[in-house]
Amino acid sequence: MKLTIKNYRSCAGNEGNAWSCTLYLDGKRAAKVSYDGNGGAPMFLWEKGRTELRRAFQAYIDSLPKRPLLDGEEMVAPDMEWIVEEAANEHAENKRLKRWCRTQLVYRYEGDPKGSYITAKAKWEGNEDLLRAQVAKWAEADGKVVAEIINERFAKEAA
Repeated sequence: MKLTIKNYRSCAGNEGNAWSCTLYLDGKRAAKVSYDGNGGAPMFLWEKGRTELRRAFQAYIDSLPKRPLLDGEEMVAPDMEWIVEEAANEHAENKRLKRWCRTQLVYRYEGDPKGSYITAKAKWEGNEDLLRAQVAKWAEADGKVVAEIINERFAKEAA
């Protein structure tokens, strides 16, 4: 099942970011989802006539393997709120990275913590080969291996 987030908006809440979005399942608008930033689970407002889509989504979630809850301590079955919140957070992260990539070179090393990125003031378009070589030199100097140059992710999207 293909899960897509559109119309994502966020602001500061009491316990993290508050956000809202429209959830699409297999290309069909399924629900409006909102999280008030005060802890707890996101709220779903399902579109009328999408009962079968909702059931199919629940069946998809039920088929997913168990995941580590916190730092691999306990394995638990994911639920609808967890999957949608994860997708919304990924969407927000990609939106932020895409904005950074307009004016900066953004990359990360293998073994760096999730969400940790290195930036350098450089324009990617037209300088791809030069910047790839520069990142490789910096990685070698740091004794690291480049995991990903984030700019490449969005350059592929644009093409």
